[in-house]
Amino acid sequence: MTAILDRQAALRAEVVEALRPGTPAPALLDPLVEVVRTAVAGCVQAIAHPDEWDAEEWSALFRARWATLPDGDDTARAYRVGARVAWRVATEVAQRGGAPAEDVLRATEVLFTYLAAAGECGSPAVSRAVARQRLMGLLLADPPAGRAQVAEVAAEAGWEVPEQVRVVALRRVPDEDRRGHADLGPEALLDLDGPHPCAVVPATRCHRAALAAALPGWRAAISPAVATGHAARGLRTAVRALDLVARGRLPQDPVLDCEDHLLPLALFTDEFLIEALAEDLLAPLAPLRAYQRNRYLATLDQWFATRGRVAEMADRLGVHQQTVRYRLTRLTELFGDRLEDPRRRFELELAVRARLRHRR
Repeated sequence: MTAILDRQAALRAEVVEALRPGTPAPALLDPLVEVVRTAVAGCVQAIAHPDEWDAEEWSALFRARWATLPDGDDTARAYRVGARVAWRVATEVAQRGGAPAEDVLRATEVLFTYLAAAGECGSPAVSRAVARQRLMGLLLADPPAGRAQVAEVAAEAGWEVPEQVRVVALRRVPDEDRRGHADLGPEALLDLDGPHPCAVVPATRCHRAALAAALPGWRAAISPAVATGHAARGLRTAVRALDLVARGRLPQDPVLDCEDHLLPLALFTDEFLIEALAEDLLAPLAPLRAYQRNRYLATLDQWFATRGRVAEMADRLGVHQQTVRYRLTRLTELFGDRLEDPRRRFELELAVRARLRHRR
């Protein structure tokens, strides 16, 4: 508990920072800080002394704390922010104390109690927001939650469960104005405060232009359509896409549709293995000078793209047809029958595409 006391002074600042943009009124901020402080203490007790942790006792304590918060739309967001700050601080304290990962996971039971108390004590708007947040947690769980549980919480949230969804991973654009209000409408489940900000949208209702207009200040990646019970797969794919955007492997579009970039997403699932593959398959080019390697890589790329049509290759590369023929002759000398074997040719095409994308 000493570690918790050490964090008391910083806790208020963390809550204020998490609630940005804007600073909430003291009538909301002061009791919210107390709720978060209580949640942190509950998490740490559940981790350090699980036999002493009593769900009913803590539920009553959370209800008493939540009853001090005012009604209003700000409170609906405040409860989510409070859960995030409490989880971060509690796990940080536990890890500094050397608690193993399986013990840290016990803190999730505290946060479920926290959320349930928020739903019981809040206004209808808060209760609906709590249900929608719980629903997102169930949909993005891995392994997936049961259908009956999802259906029950979806009914509380007023959300009709579709057959398929697309998960939209979100990331703040640095230095962008944060005052814009994200609004995807009631059909979308939205969490901007969690560790992986995202939205879960019915697959038939997810449109790139609408997302761009509704999410000022955010970069978005839309997953391929997935069965609703496997939304976690969609989130992983969309988050990976944002990582590749950040590393320059994918276009810096405000809203990126993963279905337009399935090959690079597959290629860069494990960049170490892809680079090892490229290093092995492109070894015949290694002795050449850098500018020569680049020319032959570009020629191979267009050879695959045009199926070897010399005139089209010359046009795309901006060189004379005779230059293309010379390069193809040289490539045949370097790679031999690997250019004729279908399996090796496919592997080589993947290696060329990966190497060219790596250099962009």
